[in-house]
Amino acid sequence: MAQNYQKIGDYISVVDNRNTDGSITNLMGISIDKCYIPSVANVIGTNLHNYKVIRKGQFACSLMQVSRDQRIPLAMYTSDEPAIMSPAYVMFEVNRPDELLPEYLELWFKRAEFDREASFYAVGGVRGSLDWEDLCKMKLPVPSLPEQRKIVHDYKVITNRIELLRKMNEKLESIGETVYRGNFEAHGEELPDNWHMHKLSEYLPVITGKKDVNTTCADGKYPFFSCSQDCLWTNEFSFDTEAILVAGNGDFNVKYYSGVFEAYQRTYVLVPDNKQFVGWLYYVVKMSLPKAVTAARGSVISFITKGILEDISFPVPDDKDVLLSFCKQAKDILSAIRKNNDEILSLEQLQLFLLNSLSFKGA
Repeated sequence: MAQNYQKIGDYISVVDNRNTDGSITNLMGISIDKCYIPSVANVIGTNLHNYKVIRKGQFACSLMQVSRDQRIPLAMYTSDEPAIMSPAYVMFEVNRPDELLPEYLELWFKRAEFDREASFYAVGGVRGSLDWEDLCKMKLPVPSLPEQRKIVHDYKVITNRIELLRKMNEKLESIGETVYRGNFEAHGEELPDNWHMHKLSEYLPVITGKKDVNTTCADGKYPFFSCSQDCLWTNEFSFDTEAILVAGNGDFNVKYYSGVFEAYQRTYVLVPDNKQFVGWLYYVVKMSLPKAVTAARGSVISFITKGILEDISFPVPDDKDVLLSFCKQAKDILSAIRKNNDEILSLEQLQLFLLNSLSFKGA
């Protein structure tokens, strides 16, 4: 082990501040993807005075079931407004900021190798939990502060670019949805004489992905689409085509992708028989799926079935010029989205490379 690898515990201290006056009501949790999310816990009638307070620059983590999940929900809190979290979370802060930047430490925690090492230590814990002492014994390289600042800056530049591209895609998606409504939903419930209802199964087969998430790896070559919003990576692929991807977990997560990729077993891959219809059918699925689920089950369900997708019904004009005109507009929109997504995928790979390179800072 290189000499400038140091124990994490030498740089952090536990923080345990309670919401004793009950003034803070913003309840947060941490996802498996290491992001702070509003808690969905029902706290009606719950005494929040014993909940822990988290402030900007501090860390929170859940050390339970680490060996099962193979990841630690752990992240630095960045909001200016404090929040409260369950007493089950462990909170800590960097106590030597003149030697270790909290932002640099957070990057170390994002590494897949950190999660793998933590999972190894957690195997011997009760119910697969990681002991705080074992977390403190884990090591990280501690380069000079200027080098840490450069690493953090480079990562932030990449992250900001990804966020900008995603916002651009959200705007493009909104434009596509507006154009779709104007073309295909403006008539309301009454169809004109030259329009007819069709089912999705008439235009494409509904198939499921081929692989489980255990085939993914941090340094994979191809995108692996799952029910998660985050893109994973793999060295295997089953598809090389333009496709519409639908998460089967009931979140109505619909994506368009063109190229080589792999898909999770509960992700549906829709490949139109006629490729010029792919943009149109993408918006058909995106706009019609929530309504189709409600019609099939009477309420939002936790899992979307193949039958629900196949039975999606939508209006189609007999005048093909109307259809082909929208297909062209949709193609232009999706081409712009695809270009942005390609850049996002490249930037995410660059992020992984930067995170993996941190281990060489101790060499």
